[in-house]
Amino acid sequence: MPAIHQQGRTKVRDHIKTLVSHIGVATDQTAFGDGQTALDPANAGASERLIKASSVANVDADTFDATIDIDNQDASAEFENQTIWTIGAMDGSARTNNISRTVRSQGIGLQDGDFATVGVRLKIVDNT
Repeated sequence: MPAIHQQGRTKVRDHIKTLVSHIGVATDQTAFGDGQTALDPANAGASERLIKASSVANVDADTFDATIDIDNQDASAEFENQTIWTIGAMDGSARTNNISRTVRSQGIGLQDGDFATVGVRLKIVDNT
């Protein structure tokens, strides 16, 4: 089977960038399962979650970052006094628009006054 040329990997990267329109974070600690399409599958989605439009930036010809800013400075209270256990790349703002979901073994705590940039790095790999 032929390998994908660099130009092809870059084109795949650029198409996937348009698909990952949002990043979501949640307090859900449910282990990943292939059949779980929600960002927070436990308790019928009763966990705390924040889903925002993502910013994307190329890292190299195969890789891009999709991130969101969580701002608890001043009067802002985005995900304040919560712990991020799950980070998801999403193709929309509904909790079931999850494309990929990472469950962390150590949470990221956010308190009043914190500002954090959170996201995912996606890399196109040819496994032929």
